[in-house]
Amino acid sequence: MNPAASLTLAVTLGLSSAAGAVELSASGAGQVLIYPLYSVESGNDTAIHVTNASMTPTVAKVRILEGLEGRVVHSFNLYLGSHDVWTGVLTRSDSGARLVSADSSCTLPQLPAEGVELAGATDPGLAARARVGSIEVIGMAGNWASVPSLPPQMGSAPIMGIPCDALRDAFGEGGVWAQDSNAGLYPPANGLSGSVTLTNVMNGHQIALDATALLDFSQNARQTRPENPEPTLGQSETTYAAMRDAVLPFRNGTEAVTALLTHQSGDGDYAYGAGLNAETDWVITFPTKAYLNAVPDASLHSPFSVTPGPAGTTCEATQPWYQSREALLSADHTIDLCGITNVIGIGTSNILGGQYVRTQLAVPLYSAGWMSLWFWPPGSGIMAPPSPLRNLTVSSGSAPFSLQGLGMIGFSIIRIQNGDVDGLLSNYVSVKRLTSPAGH
Repeated sequence: MNPAASLTLAVTLGLSSAAGAVELSASGAGQVLIYPLYSVESGNDTAIHVTNASMTPTVAKVRILEGLEGRVVHSFNLYLGSHDVWTGVLTRSDSGARLVSADSSCTLPQLPAEGVELAGATDPGLAARARVGSIEVIGMAGNWASVPSLPPQMGSAPIMGIPCDALRDAFGEGGVWAQDSNAGLYPPANGLSGSVTLTNVMNGHQIALDATALLDFSQNARQTRPENPEPTLGQSETTYAAMRDAVLPFRNGTEAVTALLTHQSGDGDYAYGAGLNAETDWVITFPTKAYLNAVPDASLHSPFSVTPGPAGTTCEATQPWYQSREALLSADHTIDLCGITNVIGIGTSNILGGQYVRTQLAVPLYSAGWMSLWFWPPGSGIMAPPSPLRNLTVSSGSAPFSLQGLGMIGFSIIRIQNGDVDGLLSNYVSVKRLTSPAGH
């Protein structure tokens, strides 16, 4: 891990509006959706839901990323009409994971009836890693039904009557999008929302997680061809972030998005042990880590570690701290979070799987309470101020200040079992977002 983790930025004076700046959506709808987890391990299947709540059609790039390095294991263009919903299901296969969908919304390349294997058949190791990961949905354009060369629309909805083959032909030789994939298109609206639902039949539970939505990620239409996995979460068109009641400048869009997700720590509930057969898994996902660390000057500017880890990864060191419900403190050993998506289990807990991205903690002294993972240097202490961090410097504006922490999305999942109900299956699951004392 870096000596610490921060973004150093400067307030740009004279900007009175968030226009042209990416920001977190309070409503859950935006141009970009970040789903911090999917899993087809430990008996889970994952249903993906993408909703277009806007009055106009929209084009989005759906990118499924394996959890260890964040490599793309499948991507496609998704075409949604106004108030349209697309649903697909990720399920375990012999080699890795498979995406299937019976939805009639258009996807290019079109999903076959039998579904498609994540990572294909060319890389068995990557296919196995694709059983746990994260998902990005990037709004690329809006109002595609207005493209003149596509068939006339029918019905009351703006996109009724335009079939997938017409959209596919638009990319073919002589098609309207063959030379210019944005011909006739408008910028995307802030109307996308989504969630995933993990269903475990054997254990009798469902886990629902809302996607994190970003507003104003793009100001222009930028549809790419179906075989092109871009744009990515690391390609925001704006270098400004709307936060702290100000509009703040950064060197690039990836830094701006990272700033919105920066937290000093992940804090949340846990429960473990006999009595209720309690289990707790935590998830910590670093959505922008791979993009920041891919740039040439990452060792100078990225708040994330550049220290090599296993299988081409880099690892973020953190020390878990427990607090009982009576405010008694204890600490665990330092752990390394080396994946883009990281699953942390307490004791023998294993709700989510995560063979390649899982870390197991020791059994805590207290059966229930509060846990914190601090993204400060090991040994600095939970109550000590963080030491100076590697900066993401902004040259304009007033005197810079630092955002301490890492860009992450985290949540805790607690499963308990009630054995005193006459033999009925009685598993209960709670899901909570992790908080942070300082937030961003």
